[in-house]
Order: sequence, then structure tokens, then C-alpha cells
Amino acid sequence: MGTKCNGCSESIYDLLFMECRQENCKKIYHMKCLMLSKKQFEEFTEQYKTNWRCPECMRDDPKGDNSDTPVRATAMNKTFTPSSYVNKQRGNRVAHSELRIETEEKVLEELEGVSWGSAISH
Repeated sequence: MGTKCNGCSESIYDLLFMECRQENCKKIYHMKCLMLSKKQFEEFTEQYKTNWRCPECMRDDPKGDNSDTPVRATAMNKTFTPSSYVNKQRGNRVAHSELRIETEEKVLEELEGVSWGSAISH
């Protein structure tokens, strides 16, 4: 039985695969599962191939130190208080549904009272 691709779980029968260099990983992927062509694979240097890390290991890496970005600095020095656009009321949505129904009924009553012939001519 051959080595299985971590992406598609199919056996790998050729040399067109990449193996993760991460010591505790060592997962293997087909080129097609990495969406790489044979030409792209052949253009990789041996150093790149021996240092390659799989998508899962790359995902787990921190993206960098962003502690001094303006957003981070502001958030770290400020306590959060809900603003006026945050709903602070408690309760269920039934009251809101009832209000919506009442409003729709009032609109319908007003529309029924409008003479459409005179409304169109104005």
C-alpha cells in the first residue's frame, strides 16, 4: 500500500508530491491537491522543497507582531462601552413583531382611504 495524500486520502504513486518539513507533521500532499502544476513543481529549488511547510502548519503560524498598530493600541488603552447603535433592551422579538404588524395595518388603512384616481393625477 502506498503513501496517502493528506489532502485527498488517495495513494501517491509518483514523485509529484510535497512533504511538510515540520518535525511533528511530515504530511504529504499531491501537487494537484496543492493546486500546483508539474511545471511549477519542477521550478522549485531543492532548498524550497526541503523547507516546504504544509497549509495546516502555515495556518498555525502567527501572522506577525501587530501590537503597535493603531487599532490594537486604541483597543488596548480603552474600555468598551456600548454606543447608541447597540440594542441594550432585553426581551424577545414578539414585541417587535407586534409593532411591525400594527404599523403595517396602519399603512394599509391609510392606503385604503386614498382615492387612487386623484392620487395619480396629482
